[in-house]
Amino acid sequence: SAGKQGLKTLLVDFGRDRVGGLYTLGWLNMLDFNYAPGEDDWYQTVYKDNFLNHGVFERFYNMIGGKKAFDIGDAQEAFEKLLQGAQVEVVLTSDPSFDYSYSKEEKTSHITINKDSGANQLTAKVVIDATPNGDIALRAEAQFKEGKEDVGLKGVYQSATLVYKIKGVDWDQ
Repeated sequence: SAGKQGLKTLLVDFGRDRVGGLYTLGWLNMLDFNYAPGEDDWYQTVYKDNFLNHGVFERFYNMIGGKKAFDIGDAQEAFEKLLQGAQVEVVLTSDPSFDYSYSKEEKTSHITINKDSGANQLTAKVVIDATPNGDIALRAEAQFKEGKEDVGLKGVYQSATLVYKIKGVDWDQ
């Protein structure tokens, strides 16, 4: 969204060889939707489907064929097209280590990543941490809640979903 709005945008992913996270690398090929209440709601007159997810999500959804379940390869292609269309620079590095510092005077974040070709220093006014474990936010000493602590359930966590990859099935029989 930032790139689509004309902001210079860089997506850095540590320890992965492609974008898409759970959808492309975790083989999670189902989408969750939030639906508008009621079938006769005014919302239906504005949007074809009554789901509340729009913007980038809706563009992605349409690019993968407008279905809840999708092909992983189609998702990979859709992510790449979305990033390219928004002029987002993508840096993928196999080395997940990085250094982080924040300058209060300049109001900028400085991140040094260890890219395969050597160290690269990145400077940004705004950093959105989309790492799986909030690694950048942790280094920035951002406050956070653990597990379901935000709803008063300290020490309670969500279990991981098992995703299976099946090959060699003849679906026509």
